[in-house]
Amino acid sequence: MSHNAGAGSEPGGAKSRVAKGGVADGPSSGGVGPNARAASPVSGPADPKAGAAKGHADGIAEPVAGSNAGAAVDPIAGAEPALFSARGLVASYGSCVALDLEALELREGECLALVGPNGSGKTTLLKILAGIFRPTAGRLFFEGEEAVSSAASAKVSLGFARLKSRVVYLHQHPYLLAGTVAYNVEFGSRARGAGRAVAVERAAAALAELGLSGFERRRHRALSGGEAQRVALARAFATGADVLLLDEPTASADAASRDLILEAIRGRILAGSTIVFSTHDAALAEKLAHREIRVDSGRIANDRRLINVG
Repeated sequence: MSHNAGAGSEPGGAKSRVAKGGVADGPSSGGVGPNARAASPVSGPADPKAGAAKGHADGIAEPVAGSNAGAAVDPIAGAEPALFSARGLVASYGSCVALDLEALELREGECLALVGPNGSGKTTLLKILAGIFRPTAGRLFFEGEEAVSSAASAKVSLGFARLKSRVVYLHQHPYLLAGTVAYNVEFGSRARGAGRAVAVERAAAALAELGLSGFERRRHRALSGGEAQRVALARAFATGADVLLLDEPTASADAASRDLILEAIRGRILAGSTIVFSTHDAALAEKLAHREIRVDSGRIANDRRLINVG
């Protein structure tokens, strides 16, 4: 998940990775690298024939009893067709199998936490859902259309186009472009074809969500690690994507930035965005997610519903 981009030093010893030619969370690749002109949001696929998933066999655990007052509505309680639907996904790096999933479904408006240690397959799964990593075997559907498979032709499919139009992927160590905060955040919209006025408006709203109003003219190298993480998330928000794939979104954040990031993500969940995030922190999954999947050695070790979100 890395590119050889220059790294900018940050106050407090934190590092913000900078790419002069590209971005980490934009429209075509889902990430930003030194050779990319723009980063692009991507998404994943769904199977219209899947119907309501039942039990672990279909990748969704049975409901858990009990809920708190004020909890968010459970988006997977009904029989809505899956937004993403994966079948027989296998991903290998050489002889090492990083991911081996029989089935997985994700519904519109659901927040899914992928919990597991480093090397468990969380990032590989996110990249497949984002359409930026081709699996060794298996297929991924988005909105009922095949979007990702081991075949190179999948990238010209209707499902892949739909996925790219709705999904954004945020790297665990996102790149910032050389420039101001405003330039970085506006880039997310501009890379998706938005005009300047729309990009400025979206950037202002996204920065406000992340507690960054007033940072517009600050240079990328003047940001702390937590501030840089918030800028990258604001850029993802500003794309207008409603499906967010977030790899360890609080990993580089200090306590204050972590709280602001969690509040912003919670706001997006309550507004109906579909979110998949990875984390080592089971408590974080309990706080935010509708559903938690434990990933171990590339397989689903446990899949359970978390109704109490809010």
